[in-house]
Amino acid sequence: MPRKILSIDDDPSINILLGKYLKEASFEHKSCLNIKEFITEFKNFKPDICIIDLNLDDKIGAGYEILKVIKKSSNSHMPVLILSKMSTLKDISYAMELGASDFLSKPLDKTTLLHKLKGIVGEEKSDRPLFEVSKQNQKCTFDMKMSIYEVSEYGLKIFSPFHISIGTLIKLKGEKFKKICGVTELSVTVVKSERSADKDCYLLNIDFPTEKREISHNVRSWLSENSRKVEL
Repeated sequence: MPRKILSIDDDPSINILLGKYLKEASFEHKSCLNIKEFITEFKNFKPDICIIDLNLDDKIGAGYEILKVIKKSSNSHMPVLILSKMSTLKDISYAMELGASDFLSKPLDKTTLLHKLKGIVGEEKSDRPLFEVSKQNQKCTFDMKMSIYEVSEYGLKIFSPFHISIGTLIKLKGEKFKKICGVTELSVTVVKSERSADKDCYLLNIDFPTEKREISHNVRSWLSENSRKVEL
């Protein structure tokens, strides 16, 4: 079972925190601050998994270059987890195109990190259903029940039974949503996604489109008579 993890991040505090979390989960871990250290440790440590920050002091976007080298080498099968503040849909898509196994946004969340790593090494299997996604270049849609957890005039926090990647376009609708926002349905983009620490689900953040001013007005009216936290 793959247990050795090599990471690279130019932030010493991230390396310390990452090392703490991995040690608690019984992973063997070594961290690097720059590309030179990473190349040396990659040869000597012989990791099973790499965790790579995209932007390093060496060069902006250096993580992409490291990922390219790994995937073009004899270690092309090695799982690579990207950990970065760069979490736009473009960043994530490009990393996945280059061969990254998964993407994790900073700030570092212990539960999400270990969940993703255990999925990579095959220690954690979900009993949730798998959806068959078409390999053709066409639109794929799924319907699922989600619960609104917290409301602000700028957006919503939502509980989802499944992980939904940052940058994914989702359409919200339902009676509770209509009462809060005053519209039947709304297409929005997921801006943050993390595993809940105390519930068997994921917590999503979505922002209301800035051009939809009437939604913010409707939400303010709803908040004047209700709590920010929604009863589940």
